[in-house]
Amino acid sequence: MCNGAIFDLDGVVLDSMSIWNDLGARYLRRLGVAPEPGLNEILFSMSMEQGAAWLKNRFTLEYSEEKIVMDLKAR
Repeated sequence: MCNGAIFDLDGVVLDSMSIWNDLGARYLRRLGVAPEPGLNEILFSMSMEQGAAWLKNRFTLEYSEEKIVMDLKAR
């Protein structure tokens, strides 16, 4: 007897890539920082934590890497 099932819909029924595509640039714009051209390609291969560290260092953001990750996940 099966009491439940788990489905991974992303990539099959739903496509969430558009949400993540421009996330770094949208985050920077909300902070009043102009994103550089090609930002999406730079961040694409990074984990969320790596991307937060890169954004913090590249744009001299005052927030901790943990706060940046939390802010990105909240969007």
